[in-house]
Amino acid sequence: METLVQYESKYIEVKDNLNKDIFDVNLRKFLEIEQVNNNIIRIRPTKYIGIINIGDLSLYIRPKFEGLDFWEILKEVNDPSLYFFDLFITFEGFKASIDYFSVFISHFLDMIELLIKKYYRKGYQKRTERKMNIKGKINFTRQLQRNPFFFRGIYCDYSDFTFNNKLNQVIKYTLFYCKKILNRLEPSIIRKFIRIYHYFDTVQLIKISSKFIISIDYDSTTINYKKIHKICKLILTYLKFHRLGRSNEFFFTFLFDLPDIIERYLVKAIRKFSIFKISSNLKGNLAINDSLRKIRPDIAFCKNNEIIHITDVKYKTKLKREDIWQVLTYCGHYNLDKGSLLYVQEEPFEDKNYIIPMFLREIKIFIFCIALSNLSNNKYIRELVNKIEKIIK
Repeated sequence: METLVQYESKYIEVKDNLNKDIFDVNLRKFLEIEQVNNNIIRIRPTKYIGIINIGDLSLYIRPKFEGLDFWEILKEVNDPSLYFFDLFITFEGFKASIDYFSVFISHFLDMIELLIKKYYRKGYQKRTERKMNIKGKINFTRQLQRNPFFFRGIYCDYSDFTFNNKLNQVIKYTLFYCKKILNRLEPSIIRKFIRIYHYFDTVQLIKISSKFIISIDYDSTTINYKKIHKICKLILTYLKFHRLGRSNEFFFTFLFDLPDIIERYLVKAIRKFSIFKISSNLKGNLAINDSLRKIRPDIAFCKNNEIIHITDVKYKTKLKREDIWQVLTYCGHYNLDKGSLLYVQEEPFEDKNYIIPMFLREIKIFIFCIALSNLSNNKYIRELVNKIEKIIK
């Protein structure tokens, strides 16, 4: 298997082991693809970071961050991908000689094995079953649905102290979900995976969602499950399987939306330094350009529970007209005469502003650009917040 390490938004040339059409059909959501010649294609990751594994190619996409800035940003927003990218601090960055996904799965299995040896817990599982003798409480609702003259037994609600509880069901389903990638792992990891999976033979296999994991409450006896469950949630949310063309084969992706991470970080950083109340969870969606696409502003500056300014964050390579129209839509909806855009770019441009006529009035759009290298610089963020607050006042 060929392993490549690549920065997001940078081109890299690869041998066309499959063909350009297969790449186009299956990966156009994640990569931009160009044909160089009959044997070589150029691919460029767009907005995602993480792993794409297709055929004999494993592509590891890393962010354009130097040093530990990226990890500090992940920690600040408490992003779940931190559990994956922490591995690269251990290995001092990305190296093509290391299969990081195998290392990640192996590390996950080691954590489960340690849990089994030290903290594997029975728990109370609520059950409703038909019993010949009363156990727990009688379930009168279920019982009265049956004709007692022709139906033997009593429906009872009781709690069973067993390994078959929701704590272990989360782990078993996550392992089951990962079975599709076993053939992509090293033989030693496959043997470890099979051995650990057998520990959960007595645990019922049920489909687990991320919401189910979030709903679990932990106490002092089960707190050791919490970190493993967070990794389970990470895998179930971000590990995706895709059919390869029209064949029965598949490829997998383990990708994280970098613009979303950066936007959440900026919201938190701006909230830290602003004198206004910052809202980032406005209710409802707006339609833009009469399309079906629903939008919502990233940052709202509020005073006395009223929105006084809207700011949208973009992690893009260049200024786009549709972004300006998006802010105009916000301003029209909230009856504002000013709005702003924050662009995060590797090579920043100078601040700009536009005056745009709209429905018998003028709306002024301010555009600020943040250098990627200054993203975690508190002094720079403070100056940016001062600029925005100056135009609000």
